[in-house]
Amino acid sequence: MAALFGSGILLLISVFMVYNKKSTLALIFMLLSKACIQGSFNILYIFTSELNPTVVRNSAVGISSMIARMGAGASGYIAILSDVTMPLVPMTIFACFSLLAGCLVLLLPETQGLPLPDTILDSVNMVKRKPKPCGTLSGTFLNAVDDDPQPYGAELYRKSTTDDDEESDESIPQKTA
Repeated sequence: MAALFGSGILLLISVFMVYNKKSTLALIFMLLSKACIQGSFNILYIFTSELNPTVVRNSAVGISSMIARMGAGASGYIAILSDVTMPLVPMTIFACFSLLAGCLVLLLPETQGLPLPDTILDSVNMVKRKPKPCGTLSGTFLNAVDDDPQPYGAELYRKSTTDDDEESDESIPQKTA
């Protein structure tokens, strides 16, 4: 979130520097914005793997990477807008998308202190359980470890252990020597 907001704000500052004919400062802010965007791209892999369950984790990381790279491919066409319109238009578009992405990150659940979900049901319960959005400090810095013995809710742990499970195992023929 900080990297996306940082990139958007730094790009808007560089727009004002270009408008005021301070090209050296504009270049510095553009490079800092590029560093923030690269940092957010690298965080994509970590956070995507934390949000998705084990059974779909590889596919989810791959799809997230593919969509991010589609955005990178479209950025070349947005940059060409500077030839047709004012040179400040592409930077403003990039800044707005970066700020929008930073705002959307606020809607994702906080994953710190929780075990990684193993099933899709674990992911659904993680989202439904007392959601701690990433934008607040609850759970992020104040209570770094969640001491809940049932992190995804009690309904997953209501699995009854009856003799029915053992009887089904007896129906399987055993190997004899």
